[in-house]
Amino acid sequence: MMAVTPRLDLVERRRLVQEATARVSVATAHAAADLAGADGVPLPGLARLIGPGCSLTLVPRSGTVLRATQAPDGRWDVSEIAAYPVMVRLPEAAVDPALRSEFTALARASLPPEPDAATRQSRALKEQLKARIEVLDSIERDLRAPVSKNED
Repeated sequence: MMAVTPRLDLVERRRLVQEATARVSVATAHAAADLAGADGVPLPGLARLIGPGCSLTLVPRSGTVLRATQAPDGRWDVSEIAAYPVMVRLPEAAVDPALRSEFTALARASLPPEPDAATRQSRALKEQLKARIEVLDSIERDLRAPVSKNED
């Protein structure tokens, strides 16, 4: 017997897709930041790394970042993205003392709120980073190795 999806499910799914992909546009970067609520954390230094016409606001309770970009019409288009991809995109912020506190807030928001789970995830991420460093070290060794010439 074949399962039939009721029409209402299709209508509801379309509504959810439209809601999820709808363009959110506000008049100012400040209005975009206000969407984060009272606990929103402005990330102006990290936004400067991305470029002009960008505003970033951390939403700690959801582990997301509101990214607002200025559209040609002067309005600000707002999207919500997970904190972790923003952190990965801006690795240079971790070594810049002026951006360290913003980067730290972003990194903490990307981890689970519960300390034990956050610690486990942090350790897993550090292992991934160690593996990347090992790959880069290997490439450097290969680049420094003397080139052998085959003589015929």
